[in-house]
Amino acid sequence: MKLRVALLSVIALGSAFAQNTGAPPSQPQQTGVVSSPRKIDPDAKSKENQRTIDGIVQDAARNPVPKAIVQLKDLKTLQIRSFVTQADGTFHFAALKMDTDYELKATSEDLNSPTKRVSSFESRKNVTVNLQLEKK
Repeated sequence: MKLRVALLSVIALGSAFAQNTGAPPSQPQQTGVVSSPRKIDPDAKSKENQRTIDGIVQDAARNPVPKAIVQLKDLKTLQIRSFVTQADGTFHFAALKMDTDYELKATSEDLNSPTKRVSSFESRKNVTVNLQLEKK
């Protein structure tokens, strides 16, 4: 009986505390300390795990090839992204995953480049891959 009375007293005390503070009895009352929330960039983690691949497409005489098609193949998903080179033969792929292997190749009319690979073990965030077109 004494235990029951003591238990009811504790419950009543907790209930009274909750009514006075507006907080449930299981949560402690907050003090007057105010902290400003940290601004967190939601894309920061994803940006640190991204890389870019760029380069230039050249013909056999090492002249830049405008309007060549560069294909980038994601070897995890097998997705292929394409880029048409600029007037100076350059191409650029951004927001690529660091933990994925990629293959690149270029084509222009009847010319093709050998396939080049960028490994997931490559630690650089900015990788330059130059592609040279050959007749096949």
